[in-house]
Amino acid sequence: MKRLFVLCCALLCLSYPFHEARSLSRAQEQFEKYGDTAQYLIPAMVFSFVLLADREAAVPFLKSYGFALATTYAGKYALDDIASGASTLGERPGGGRLNFPSGHTTSVFAGAGFVAYRYGWLEAIPLLLAASLAGYSRVAAERHTASGVLAGAAVGLVNAALFTTHNKEHDPFRPEVFFFVNAAPEDERVVLTLTWRF
Repeated sequence: MKRLFVLCCALLCLSYPFHEARSLSRAQEQFEKYGDTAQYLIPAMVFSFVLLADREAAVPFLKSYGFALATTYAGKYALDDIASGASTLGERPGGGRLNFPSGHTTSVFAGAGFVAYRYGWLEAIPLLLAASLAGYSRVAAERHTASGVLAGAAVGLVNAALFTTHNKEHDPFRPEVFFFVNAAPEDERVVLTLTWRF
């Protein structure tokens, strides 16, 4: 049931009417509209599913999504004037400010990340692909830099990881990260071990 729902959501996101474009510029406009639409559509579909099939996940989803957006908009204003090479982090490729991080990308990856951390990475693959396409549409439309889009995706995924509890006993596609610190005073060394298990 859950896999079918996630697949239907992703197909709906990916079926935006690109075929109506009669020229390259029209196709670019449609692609940009896809990113604008997916920003709301992906999280709305995920939240609708949560309300219908997994009500106990509603509060974690709202926390995850709310904190992701709050982090993004705080970052946009805090990092707007930070120099990055010849420009600032806040400078958009097509002109304008508040580039970093991308709010569109944060929104779609917060929704897709919630599905990944709650139901498993395998179930989230279609939504992650749809979210990646939405992020790329922001770069292609020159609304954001690639670094702004990647930062937005990271904010969405990190907030999903922080606030989402997994509801399966075993999911081989859910990565786990373990940190171990081993301090050996006689050797005057500290060893930090990072283990990433899939």
